[in-house]
Amino acid sequence: MFGIGKVTDHIVIERIEQGDEQMLKYLYENHLRMVKNFVLKNSGSEDAVDDILQDTVIAVWKNINKPNFLLQVKLSTYVMSIAKNLWYKELKKKIKFKVVDEANKLHEACEEMSLNMDQSVIVGIVQEMDETCRK
Repeated sequence: MFGIGKVTDHIVIERIEQGDEQMLKYLYENHLRMVKNFVLKNSGSEDAVDDILQDTVIAVWKNINKPNFLLQVKLSTYVMSIAKNLWYKELKKKIKFKVVDEANKLHEACEEMSLNMDQSVIVGIVQEMDETCRK
């Protein structure tokens, strides 16, 4: 993409700091396989891969443009750590929604059981009444 040889992390960071939007595409393309493998192996879908990778690239771009940014690991390690954190947050959301949904179903079932029990108690009381009281 950028001539002969591999683009170093330092060059990528410099170009991002200079606002080179080609680096968005570069980050996306060079980390797609790693992020895809991770998300798919951890209960994700193809759509989730795209969403997580796009959010990751944007986060990397924003972080690099912060005044005090200092990369202390390989860029690929940094990108993957952001992608993993974003995916874990997404999984937590899904789990919370699933737990809430299950709790709602349980609550509805309990209410239905309670109503059925109330109805059977009322039927029993009415049956115990003499004929004149029932009318």
